[in-house]
Amino acid sequence: MLFTTVKFLHLVALLLLFCASLAKNLLLTARPLESVGIARCRTADRMSGVAAGFIVVSGAGLIYLSPKGMDFYTANSSLWIKIAILILASALIVRTKLFFRSAAHAPAKAVDVPSAIPSILKFDLASLVVMTYLGVLVAYGIGIRI
Repeated sequence: MLFTTVKFLHLVALLLLFCASLAKNLLLTARPLESVGIARCRTADRMSGVAAGFIVVSGAGLIYLSPKGMDFYTANSSLWIKIAILILASALIVRTKLFFRSAAHAPAKAVDVPSAIPSILKFDLASLVVMTYLGVLVAYGIGIRI
């Protein structure tokens, strides 16, 4: 029962993370970004941070609580590719967090968005889709041959 609950919460957090990431991508279509848009982006950014943290914790819990055993997951190459993508996307998203923080404190009402920010957010959203696919492969024990 505990495994099922953790799995459900993991999937709910994934849905929240996807929605928050999509919201940030949609909010950045406005050029230049107004102060209301910046505030909304920061809210979505905070939500995505909390959801991502919960996904990492619940994902580790799923590995340890699984009836299949920890070796079933750790021997799967798809899991390690998924973790590598997570680390890369998390490292890149730090740049957007810094931008949103500095934009919120900018004296101007509208802020020009550097071209790197939407690109990073698009990569982040795409990586969520890829990591979800890899998560399904991991759950079924399908490893990617490298």
